[in-house]
Amino acid sequence: MNRILFCTHCYLSWGFVAPYFMALVHATSALRAYVKGYRLDETSLISNGLLFVVILAVCTLVELFSMWNLTRIEVQLCNMLSPEAPPLSLASYNWCLVFIAMLVDNFLYTISAFRSYFSQSINWSGIRYHLKDGRISKIDRSKGLGPEFTDLGGKNLHGKRGAPPRGSFVVSLAQSLAQWRHPKKYDL
Repeated sequence: MNRILFCTHCYLSWGFVAPYFMALVHATSALRAYVKGYRLDETSLISNGLLFVVILAVCTLVELFSMWNLTRIEVQLCNMLSPEAPPLSLASYNWCLVFIAMLVDNFLYTISAFRSYFSQSINWSGIRYHLKDGRISKIDRSKGLGPEFTDLGGKNLHGKRGAPPRGSFVVSLAQSLAQWRHPKKYDL
């Protein structure tokens, strides 16, 4: 992966998530000062932190409103382009969950990028791509030997329907870590 692109993605992902951690710290310290009974003049730094929390909340609401508006326009466009299909609706969207998913996604992106950078491989829909000198050097398509589930939220690779059995994600994770640690016989 290009170093500039890697650094930019990591900076922007954590730049999106970090203010929420800071806001949590500021809100916690303000709540602690309130519970302990400090006066307002003793807590000038806390009130500045609460101003930061309020500004972040306003920015978050503006972001969610713009996401809602863009999604509404996309849904209208889809409904106009395919009138024979059942109409789409925004009624089923839970915007709080969408926002939490964005936070989790941006938090985990950096961790995933570091893992891919140091292992120089990525598992994409059951196919493992290995990099060497910035280019794909090897592609593993082992259908029978690979894990049953991919990194993509437990997506089943072999066409079986239904939910995965309980504990299979942990077993799959342990197997992929074991395979990642040990070199393959053709790598030696």
